[in-house]
Amino acid sequence: MKTFERLAAAAYGGLAALAALDASRLLPLGRLPGACLFYAATGLACPGCGMTRALVAAFQGRVADSLSLHPLALPLLAVWSAWLGWGALNRARGREFSRGFPRFEGARAWAVLAVVLGVYAARLPSAFAALDAHFDGSSRRAAPLVVDRAAPVPPAAGKPVLPDDLEAAGRRFGVDAQKARLALQAPPRDGAFRFAVIGDAEPGRFAWERVFSPGKDAFWRLLDASQAVSPAFILQLGDLVSKGTLENYRALYKRMETQTTVPFLPVMGNHDRSRPNGDADKTLYEGLNGSPDFFVDYGGWRFVALDTSNRTLRDDQMRWLERVVPRDGRCVIFTHVPPAFLKKHFHSPPRPGFASDEVADEKKGGVIHDILTAYFDENSEAFGRLLQERRVARVYMGHIHAFGVARRGPTLFVLSGGGGSPLYPLPPGEPRRKMAHFLEVSVSGGTLTETVHELSGIVYPMPLPPASF
Repeated sequence: MKTFERLAAAAYGGLAALAALDASRLLPLGRLPGACLFYAATGLACPGCGMTRALVAAFQGRVADSLSLHPLALPLLAVWSAWLGWGALNRARGREFSRGFPRFEGARAWAVLAVVLGVYAARLPSAFAALDAHFDGSSRRAAPLVVDRAAPVPPAAGKPVLPDDLEAAGRRFGVDAQKARLALQAPPRDGAFRFAVIGDAEPGRFAWERVFSPGKDAFWRLLDASQAVSPAFILQLGDLVSKGTLENYRALYKRMETQTTVPFLPVMGNHDRSRPNGDADKTLYEGLNGSPDFFVDYGGWRFVALDTSNRTLRDDQMRWLERVVPRDGRCVIFTHVPPAFLKKHFHSPPRPGFASDEVADEKKGGVIHDILTAYFDENSEAFGRLLQERRVARVYMGHIHAFGVARRGPTLFVLSGGGGSPLYPLPPGEPRRKMAHFLEVSVSGGTLTETVHELSGIVYPMPLPPASF
């Protein structure tokens, strides 16, 4: 066998082994870093991006998943398998390995190239925007598939000049780049897919806060675990850093370079600003990520990121929500700070199998309570009315480092603030369950079903509130 033939046979065997390891969960693909040098250098997908995972899915018999990851994987695997089988017969007969097998030369090679480039162009109408991105995340080119250019823009405080490494990180991890990644993976035709939700991640600014830490590198361990369930994307509920400084964002993106393997869509938290409390500047975050208010469409659902990091919901944001929230109920909103109408209504049930149900106590009020929890009041009730009128299915929130659920009309509210941040003691009236966790959300048609994955490894269906309020 020639060197190329040996390498091709070894690669085929390696993919088969990888598929077996992934299926057995001994080495889930979600734990492996991306290996595309072109994507690492440019933030854009190459014509082969998604091919490895698509081939693994094909080896596992998951035809629909394979087609959604890369439509050329199945034809490639068919030709590859036929060639290896032909070669094995030739070897058994004492002939050269590839003798008699059709060669991809001349017109055939040009035809294959045309198909590859055609599929690439069809899959990437939005990814090219990353090549021409402005500092603020907008683009001179046509908008990506689901980019909302009418998002509200708060008063600008000027644009900072980013160091080259952070400017490159923004092109790689900003909202537009992540949307472009998501646009590569067409959802399964049956409408069934998964996504993950991770709450507050910042580890605490001061040494005393670490007393309440759920464990070293808790967020990064949750990120690994969430990617291991093979979600289409991850929603993150804000507070990725303890304070929005160049040093903190540099450390964050350095780690994300090696650990993030699926599209990652964060919403802005109060810690992501220039300072966590009081008036703060957002321009560094916006320079890195683009508009903090945005939406993305996937699998017949709309996912809306809503910036409440100032503990308020502005009038222009409400007008934007009225334009972008659909009326069919297939909408998920993820935001950082909960609305004020949820005060004292969160249920914080124990894991399944426990007898008692922990319901939030009556709110006692006071300045200390509001400093520790902080809901947003401005436009809270208008927000609630919009959710009810549009029959929004879910609102995921963080900010309070605890777990709780509440239902108001058609909307289920899920407080999932334990993404690795310190689990502080909370005042009366707040959810009692405090644990580091992520949510695995399964989508089937018009139904969402959550599974709680605790950092400790305990997994169980998310308990639901007993009634609407």
